[in-house]
Amino acid sequence: MDISSQEKIREHAARDIAHRWFAYFEGENKIVDRQLEILSDDIKILHASSYLLVDGKESAAKWAANIPEEVDSHFIKEFNYNPIGEDLAEVKMKIAY
Repeated sequence: MDISSQEKIREHAARDIAHRWFAYFEGENKIVDRQLEILSDDIKILHASSYLLVDGKESAAKWAANIPEEVDSHFIKEFNYNPIGEDLAEVKMKIAY
């Protein structure tokens, strides 16, 4: 498999993870442990590319456990996938609520 095919597969996986992530916020039975299964141990989540919300899986668990019980509609308006290593990528998204 050539590199571009591998990156297309990885980008598709990243899109799938992003959609599963936001589906969590839409659900009524929020099980944090199941949601954390899709994250790597070194996950970082930034808001507006500058405010660090999550730094690592343990931090993600604490953050996700404190999300208010609200149901919103999330729509990914832009999805930019940038591979930065063999098994590492950066994804920047613009989300509409």
